[in-house]
Amino acid sequence: MQRFNYRFVLSSIGLLLMIEALFMLFSAFVGEYYNDNAVKSIYTSSVITFLSGALLVFLGRKRHRKGGSISKREVYLTVTMAWLMLALFGTLPFLLSGAIPSFTNAFFESMCGFTTTGSSTLLNIEAFPKSLHFWRSFTQWIGGFGIIIFVMSFMPVFGGNSGQFFDAEATGIAEDQMRPRINEVTKNMALTYLALTIIGFLRRRSSNGI
Repeated sequence: MQRFNYRFVLSSIGLLLMIEALFMLFSAFVGEYYNDNAVKSIYTSSVITFLSGALLVFLGRKRHRKGGSISKREVYLTVTMAWLMLALFGTLPFLLSGAIPSFTNAFFESMCGFTTTGSSTLLNIEAFPKSLHFWRSFTQWIGGFGIIIFVMSFMPVFGGNSGQFFDAEATGIAEDQMRPRINEVTKNMALTYLALTIIGFLRRRSSNGI
């Protein structure tokens, strides 16, 4: 029986957490602009998330220095754990700032963001600190794009197969059709999503008369 490749799982999740930590900084910059009191909590959350991700990457590399083959067991576990870990660390800005003191509510808010569910435990969202309001919205933007698809191009670094990763994240799409062009598809998706985001932003500003 093929040995389970923990290196792939640990390294992949670690990389995703490091990317999430960088995304948190966007919320911190928003907080700096509006000078709200949640900025320090977001910086702290970003550091904790980045160091945790870096540790997982280090452990993954140390666990199997010579690499190993990747089966669908590793891929599906990575996708499942990735969403859980992203949501778990996504609660930190809410918890450390005290804006959502309940872990259950903070985790629910974070998970609903990354899964683009749209549900919320907040009764008055507009009264939320602007940096955290941005983070809450940004998690939905990240989830809408599919951060796991975004990171597919980096999988060969850890010995992974981007085609398998895509199969686990985007079910129902024929493997033979997508795998030969996986990098091109990922690039086109990113450009399209960014273009739609910019268009939506400009339309919003125009409708507000800014």
